[in-house]
This record gives sequence, C-alpha cells and structure tokens, in this order.
Amino acid sequence: MHADVRDYQPEAASFQLVLVAYLQLHEPELDGVLRRAVTALAPGGTLLVVGPRYPGLTRASDRPVMAHRAAAQSWWLAVRC
Repeated sequence: MHADVRDYQPEAASFQLVLVAYLQLHEPELDGVLRRAVTALAPGGTLLVVGPRYPGLTRASDRPVMAHRAAAQSWWLAVRC
C-alpha cells in the first residue's frame, strides 16, 4: 500500500499491532495520525511508537503504557488496548 499517513483512514479495530516509527510531523498532524492508529487497533492490540520523544504522548492516557528512553536518545512507547 502507498498512502500519505496524514490522510490514511485505516479500518477500525482491524490490526493487532500498529507501528509508528520515526514519524516527523508537527504536533497537530501527529495527534491525528496517532488517534487514527489507536482506532485501528483490535481489542487487546498494541500500538508501538518508536522515534524521538513526542511531546505529551504519555499524558492523558487511560491505557496501560510502557515508555523507555534509551541512552542513544531513541524513545519507544507501547500502549496495549
């Protein structure tokens, strides 16, 4: 598939794993992409975000979250729905 991630509308609850890796967008665009990524997760699915630290990504979450910032300044976040 070839699509612009800013416009892509995945089918709801259709993926067990959604990976967002090193996505460089301004916060308003990133917010929309991540909201659609969560919507695409099937119950019990996992959202894995890898890349630079995204501001505010772990706040206001009601889902179990694991976050890690490695010494190399890479950062990952896993959210299980």
